[in-house]
Amino acid sequence: MAQFLRLIHICEARGSGFDRMEEGMRDLKIPATKVESGEDFCRILLYWHKSFADWSKEERIKTCYIYVCYCYVNEIPVTNASLRVRFGLEERNKTLVSRVIKDTVTAGLIKLFDETTAPRYYKYIPYWA
Repeated sequence: MAQFLRLIHICEARGSGFDRMEEGMRDLKIPATKVESGEDFCRILLYWHKSFADWSKEERIKTCYIYVCYCYVNEIPVTNASLRVRFGLEERNKTLVSRVIKDTVTAGLIKLFDETTAPRYYKYIPYWA
């Protein structure tokens, strides 16, 4: 089926689907997709808009990680400020974002780009970078 859709130019095989999904979710300020896979299936769950306050801790961590990965492959620096934009939060909520960053670092999903820099200038990259 996927090969047929590529042949008739409905989809492509470049792997840009996740980038496009992240861009859309960033614009809508919704949590990142949840990908579930098994032996014979792959399911992608999309969320609809809900307030950041209603996001679960897991949704916040996953969204932070996916956004950092997206930014890394697109050579975009990730800071507390850029994550506030991704989450749709105002500057006065930077401590909320700091907490999400800390939780995501603790989960081993992201790390500091340069550990010698001052906290004010922290940038983050995926753990695998």
